[in-house]
Amino acid sequence: MPFYPEDAEVPRRLDGDGFVLRPLRATDVDIDYEALMDSREMLRVWDQGDWPSDDFTREENLEDLERHEREHDERSAFTFTIVDPTESECLGCVYLYPLKTILGHMGADSGTLDGITDGEAYATFWVRRSRLADGLDERVLTALVDWFGREWRFPRVVFGSNSEDARQLDLFAAAGFGRLWEFPVPGRESRYVLFGR
Repeated sequence: MPFYPEDAEVPRRLDGDGFVLRPLRATDVDIDYEALMDSREMLRVWDQGDWPSDDFTREENLEDLERHEREHDERSAFTFTIVDPTESECLGCVYLYPLKTILGHMGADSGTLDGITDGEAYATFWVRRSRLADGLDERVLTALVDWFGREWRFPRVVFGSNSEDARQLDLFAAAGFGRLWEFPVPGRESRYVLFGR
């Protein structure tokens, strides 16, 4: 079974409170790159790695966006850019992956993996550092929960973060999500944390 049903149309757009969500394309490279580099220190905490590095280039970003666009078109994963209503500024990104695949990468045991259906999704997102003060991340999460329930055919969507990202942990808790699983992040003292209802 594919990650997303072949007979289901992939939702194309979400108009939110002060933002728009639409598929990320390679043509977004300039606005995406600017947002990444503006928020790189925050993103390293969010990603639990060194991405994007200080010397991360526009060309490297273009390669990433081409991969995301290809995965989106193949329906193996979905990446959406969060843009302002004029679509001239990138405000962040939303990523949707098969939950079973993500749990496998995180080191889940076979008993846990056996309980996951192929259509379940793992969602993670970030908003640029300069927009945290106005609560954009909270508005995005609220809109995503509604959108997933209303327009998508996932049987379940689990949200992910990590133990170092206190803001997202608080955001998910305030939205009524409980912790479902935690897994160690290789080479770090932090843990991946997955939330659901």
